[in-house]
Amino acid sequence: MRIRTHKGILFLAAALLCALVCPAMVAAQGAEPVTAAAEDEEAELESSRGTIGWAEKVLIYPGKVLMQAKFVPGDESSSIHATKIKKFAKNGRDWVRFTLRDIRGDDFTIETEVLRSVNIRGKKGSIERYLVHLGVCIGTEYGEAELRLSNRAHKDFKILL
Repeated sequence: MRIRTHKGILFLAAALLCALVCPAMVAAQGAEPVTAAAEDEEAELESSRGTIGWAEKVLIYPGKVLMQAKFVPGDESSSIHATKIKKFAKNGRDWVRFTLRDIRGDDFTIETEVLRSVNIRGKKGSIERYLVHLGVCIGTEYGEAELRLSNRAHKDFKILL
């Protein structure tokens, strides 16, 4: 599923989840046990029910990484700030290992399969970027987002949806 915006209205392709179901889905995928900090993050997201604004705190799965996201209507691609990006082969398929930093400054290493890679042309030449599926929980809604791993270190919002 993808999180997309169109003509100023945010459409969230969610998999019929509420705040209680998000952690259950992640647990079924074999994620780490819930910590007290993660429970606090979930409670904070739970309290933000209602309309989704242009900037929201989101949980990224796997890892339950709390990050600040910016929603841009009409933008065709979504990206997330990632560091230490390393592509590797696993079971004959391309995978990527990367690090995400949450809003408190804690680092989380994530491994996931590469959907595809794209070449971005810039002033300094072409740069290969990897697209991956990550779970995104916004308030009580959960969905899978196709995100481009990129360098957003100089940006205020580390996720662009």
